[in-house]
Amino acid sequence: MNTVTVDMTMNERLKCVADTKRIRRQRETDLRGYKALNGLLKVMLSILLFVTLVTVSWITMESMQVIEQSTSVASGVPQTIVVEAGDTLWNIAKAHAPNDMDFTDYMNKIKRVNEMKSSGLVSGQTLLLP
Repeated sequence: MNTVTVDMTMNERLKCVADTKRIRRQRETDLRGYKALNGLLKVMLSILLFVTLVTVSWITMESMQVIEQSTSVASGVPQTIVVEAGDTLWNIAKAHAPNDMDFTDYMNKIKRVNEMKSSGLVSGQTLLLP
């Protein structure tokens, strides 16, 4: 059996201990950095997930409104709405106008269908949407 003996001077031993401590400190610093980066990554992924969910929800709601509008038009059943406080003909037309129609034209159609002489609305009034 071969045995290797290493003769080290006191200075070499001290240098070796100091190097070991320095390496240990560097590893601890690296570990703290990785933990901080991991935490930041989790926050960023959470934000991205939240934004994605909000976007998908918004797109779904918009799609449902389009389907609802096209269904009421396709079925031939006129849609009615009840005017609420603060509603204006402008806002109602903007919200319910078909995608291929300018909402000012749609506003005029609402007035024509409901035999309105002005754009004034009364809370509780029922409007027929063309």
